[in-house]
Amino acid sequence: MATKRKPAPKMTVLAEKVGEPITEKYLDPPAGTIAVAPKPVPSPNIDGTTDLIVLASRGELDVDKLRILIDMKNAQADREARNAWTAAMCECQSKMPTIHRSKKGSKSNYAPYEELDRIIRPIYTAAGFSLSFGEEPTKSTESHMWMYCDCAHRAGHIVRFEGQYPRDGKGSQGNQIAMTALQAVGSGKSYAKRYIAKDIFALAESDEDNDGANDEQKPTGDQIKEINTLITKRMQYEIPHPFSFEKFIKWAGVESLDELDQRGVNNCIMELLRQTRECHAAYIKSQPKEGTP
Repeated sequence: MATKRKPAPKMTVLAEKVGEPITEKYLDPPAGTIAVAPKPVPSPNIDGTTDLIVLASRGELDVDKLRILIDMKNAQADREARNAWTAAMCECQSKMPTIHRSKKGSKSNYAPYEELDRIIRPIYTAAGFSLSFGEEPTKSTESHMWMYCDCAHRAGHIVRFEGQYPRDGKGSQGNQIAMTALQAVGSGKSYAKRYIAKDIFALAESDEDNDGANDEQKPTGDQIKEINTLITKRMQYEIPHPFSFEKFIKWAGVESLDELDQRGVNNCIMELLRQTRECHAAYIKSQPKEGTP
């Protein structure tokens, strides 16, 4: 015996179309049908610039409003990048050691750029910075070169440092050539890069190899943490390049990381970065190329 189908319940509809006033309407569905609630209309995703352009192409967004929204979005991104640059620079400068003037000049000692770069590069790259040096020919003269450095952070913000520096190659009398033209260019640029780098990171220099308490200062907790993090990254390449912590500590000349001075901290950081970089390069080289069986 066939059973009677119960009548479908009445459905409440708040609005038939987007934009209508919210009212209640009771609809009686035809006999023998089952009422189904309408699917909600998803709101458009306008998180990205591409989404805004799509909406404008459909005529759903005014072009002038699109321009305003994109400008606001770009301004916010620039502001966040600047804040990231400033925060990273503060952290970076706090880790910079006093630079020893290891080379004797005609009038005073100085730190060659090669030595300076060896010390500071691991610190500023770990903070997300890169340095790009260059000369601006339109501002250079026969006696001076206009050098600049773009200090870029991985967040996208770039700050340019620039200035005028003498072209090297003249003797103490000012009219005698002390080196070849090619040597003069290299010496002059090295001089400029050294001074620009000192300005960027507010570096201090000393004639003493051990600058008192600063160089003998024991490592901070953050420095120990940084060394341990680098050791962990290095140990990712344990096979086929084993890493021995005991041998590493012996190489550093201490029995524990707590006994390091500031020069030892910098040496350990640079050595771990070097090892990790070389192990990673060897790993990449050992991987089969695409399409190779």
